[in-house]
Amino acid sequence: MPELNLTIHGIRRVKPTSPSHFTSQIERQNNWTNNIAIWEMFFYEDVNGSSTKGFNQNGSSCFWNEDANNYIISKRPYFDTNEWKTTDLTNIFTNNGKRKYGKNLQHMIREIVKCNRGELLPVDMTNSVCKVKGKNGEELSIPLPLKNLRNSKHLSNNSYDELSIIEFMEGKGISFYMFWDLDSTNDMRRIII
Repeated sequence: MPELNLTIHGIRRVKPTSPSHFTSQIERQNNWTNNIAIWEMFFYEDVNGSSTKGFNQNGSSCFWNEDANNYIISKRPYFDTNEWKTTDLTNIFTNNGKRKYGKNLQHMIREIVKCNRGELLPVDMTNSVCKVKGKNGEELSIPLPLKNLRNSKHLSNNSYDELSIIEFMEGKGISFYMFWDLDSTNDMRRIII
């Protein structure tokens, strides 16, 4: 498809001739949704509780990767050459108008902890990895900070030495990491969702 020059608000833009980075990311991540709970999260940058037009009024708006991927499929060939618009996000957040706004982070975490999304995966304690297999048969080894945690000082408030997690993140080039120790020796009542 040839490139088309568009002028929007005096800014000359070239219409993409391939899927946007966001579309490509959703499609690539979808390969792993048979094992892993994957979602997209957006933050509404206005005051909490204000009018949001589909964005969750409590800070974050989320949708599952499967919902985004199904939306892309339903709009083919549009997303082959077009960027996402706010209306596309709003359509997913509201399930095409069937609800007022998108789910928030609390909802997503609750679904995972209740085992409604993703699945429990075996962990190779010796090598500190968790292996997952994608829908296409590809295998991926996800590094875990188990060695760092085993060697770290267990703090009195039942948490781990934060420095060990930071060393793991820096060593693996990870900028965001969330960790819950749901070991049976921990009191599950501490997880408030």
